[in-house]
Amino acid sequence: MPKKTVLFLASWYPNRGNLFLGHFVQGHAEAACEIADIKVLFATSSEDARDFEMERNTVNGVDTLVVYYPKVKLPIPGAKQLISRKRYLRALKMGFSVLDTHFDLVHLNEAFPAGIFARFLKRKYRINYILTVHWTGYLNHTRTFKKLPAPTKAIHRQIFAGASEITPVSDHLGKSLVSLGLANKYKVIPNVVNEKIFYPASAKDASASPRFLHVSSFDDDHKNIRGMFLAFENLQNSGVDFFLHFVVECSKSEVWNRIDEYGLDREKCE
Repeated sequence: MPKKTVLFLASWYPNRGNLFLGHFVQGHAEAACEIADIKVLFATSSEDARDFEMERNTVNGVDTLVVYYPKVKLPIPGAKQLISRKRYLRALKMGFSVLDTHFDLVHLNEAFPAGIFARFLKRKYRINYILTVHWTGYLNHTRTFKKLPAPTKAIHRQIFAGASEITPVSDHLGKSLVSLGLANKYKVIPNVVNEKIFYPASAKDASASPRFLHVSSFDDDHKNIRGMFLAFENLQNSGVDFFLHFVVECSKSEVWNRIDEYGLDREKCE
């Protein structure tokens, strides 16, 4: 049976302005490539773009098209937002035309803003879309979604309502979507792991101290950095020996300040 052709329509994706933006979406695309013909479409503004620019590459086996458009620099917020939205949708329409492919399905990765274009494709070309949700702003403890302007929240609700399937990356996130009235049901599809890099050890030295690796941003709202440090503080106070590694998007001083704040042994951290 031939593979289905799927448009991976991303609100976040690695690009020349931010190599780590939505790298977990890229991981999903690479995993999905094993069972479907995946084509990624992503659009973003760029400080150095003088016109609409397209970069199409095969990245880790995935056909990836990124469309850059000039950043709007008007001082008037309303006009700036309107022009930015028009440029964004124009960029996606141009990219879709360049792909020039019959798609069996759109896989929308994060509802906003790419979901606006997913709804357009559904109306015009009758291509259904499923929606994978990553955004911590929907979580009840952040209340970010609830603080959005009413028109923006309405757009989010329309995007969710049009999805054939909603697939949050965690059950906790899925329950938040239900509580917000954005989903009636959902199916969890977790973020992927590269099994060539991360795999169970074949043997474990019982005498060795456990090592922990934290790879992410240092944004407390998104990653609960405070909770993580409290946990390691409790481990240390309980006499547990461990080693803690950080690979994060912030300055070294910020990391060391946090380590000192919670009284962790600097010799056990790097």
